[in-house]
Amino acid sequence: MNHIQCSLAVALTVVCGLQSVEAQTTQKFTAAKHNEYGLVYSLPVTHVRIMVEAEKTVSKAGPFYKYAKKYLGIDNVVAIAPSYGMYEVCADINDVAYRKAMLTEDFDIDIQAIFEKVDQHTKVVWICSPNNPTGNAFSRNSIEAICAGFAGIVVVDEAYIDFSDKGSMVGLLYKYPNLIVLQTMSKAWGSASIRLGIAFASPQIIAIFNKVKYPYNINLLTQNYALEMLNRSSEVQTWVDVTIQQRQAMAEQLAALPIVEKIFPSDANFLLARVTDADGIYNYLCNRGIVVRNRNNVPLCKGCIRFTVGTAEENTNLINALSNYGK
Repeated sequence: MNHIQCSLAVALTVVCGLQSVEAQTTQKFTAAKHNEYGLVYSLPVTHVRIMVEAEKTVSKAGPFYKYAKKYLGIDNVVAIAPSYGMYEVCADINDVAYRKAMLTEDFDIDIQAIFEKVDQHTKVVWICSPNNPTGNAFSRNSIEAICAGFAGIVVVDEAYIDFSDKGSMVGLLYKYPNLIVLQTMSKAWGSASIRLGIAFASPQIIAIFNKVKYPYNINLLTQNYALEMLNRSSEVQTWVDVTIQQRQAMAEQLAALPIVEKIFPSDANFLLARVTDADGIYNYLCNRGIVVRNRNNVPLCKGCIRFTVGTAEENTNLINALSNYGK
């Protein structure tokens, strides 16, 4: 089993109470993945909880709302910017102030900017790594500095981690009890429709999650589908490998186009590119049935489009369409 396969299997069988052979034989969750530092980590099940995507726990309809209600309008969260838009949506729904700490011009974390936004009412710092829409993963040292210097919760969203060689932050859980690491089956596992996410954290935090979660929050159909996908882990790894290869090929092909000014480094399954006419190119591609993300109006992303890495055929169609832009 790879690290996601093992973690989801145990979370499904032990934390959610799914009755299976694995529930009888698996008493400890072992998540091992070698990154460039040769890191190997091992976690007991008390560090794991599976959920209907991470955002659910912080939405107004979520179980934390009744406990947080008395603090609405007072507390705040700090998040890097630009980043995934749902963090701000969830904060707004719950009347929690959302403070943006801008990344540097090259999309790196500005640690000082984050701490300048933090005050006595800051409860959470959100870090998406690899980040959406910039695509880059942040250094372990930067994330550790935030975990060490902030007294509240630090959430690292690793939705795209399987496409990165930087390694997961899960190995830091023993060192930083205020750290929560989120992962999902929506990206590398190709299972976005089941809306299944997983949180790695200290036993104390997981215990709170389990106290306030909805009863039977993961339905049987989702559990069964997830277990079926876990048996296809080798196939999923092949998908990841192919996606990374196609990402490199697409980057080279995009860079060769006169309408592309810059390709930003990516640790995800997409590429962010600065182009000559983001709005015009976006509309042109949409009219040809090719869906991309226009990030022209996102801070620091002026003139940028986010291109998802698809199959070789899809990527070829994209490059051919872009080659004919303006002709």
